[in-house]
Amino acid sequence: MRDYSRFFEPGKLMIQLKIIPATANDADSVRSILLEAAQWIHAKGIDQWRISEFTKEHVLDNIQDGDVFLAYDGSVPVGAVILRRQPGPFDRQIWGEGADDHAAYVHRLAIRTKYHGQGLGGQILGWAEDESVRAGMAYLRLDCMADNEALNRYYQRFGFVHQGVHSAGRFSVSRYEKALSNPAAEHSVLSLA
Repeated sequence: MRDYSRFFEPGKLMIQLKIIPATANDADSVRSILLEAAQWIHAKGIDQWRISEFTKEHVLDNIQDGDVFLAYDGSVPVGAVILRRQPGPFDRQIWGEGADDHAAYVHRLAIRTKYHGQGLGGQILGWAEDESVRAGMAYLRLDCMADNEALNRYYQRFGFVHQGVHSAGRFSVSRYEKALSNPAAEHSVLSLA
């Protein structure tokens, strides 16, 4: 198991997560975590994730793409995340022509409410960073609602740099990017120039 203690926030409990690819058998667990997160977001008065988006079919489609990962505390699934090594349609929409710049994309980072405040989101972001470096990526990107000040500050705390706001219909999203220390990716980006 890899050590992600560098991503722990001071004063947080130190649960060591195991993060593995989700399978079709995990669809109910993934969906449950996403629905719990969506309900928590709505209870906070934040207009973000739509509960109706998280159908079992939608979750299974993402799992079949190989982009969904579950985070475990022992044998208990406590978090989920989508890590794309290729930009999806929404990534292309908000990043435009730069969507293919050797970047991986984080989406749907969710932690069970019982585990909030224990630094698990930071561990998952650290894992996503390491996986992206291993895949030869130069950047790790994510987005969030532009008007969600707490979430914007959260991502900035983990070294993500604000890359502007994109208007996406009824809402605006903040785009964030973190440059990765990856000599192989830097070489391949330079060789394309």
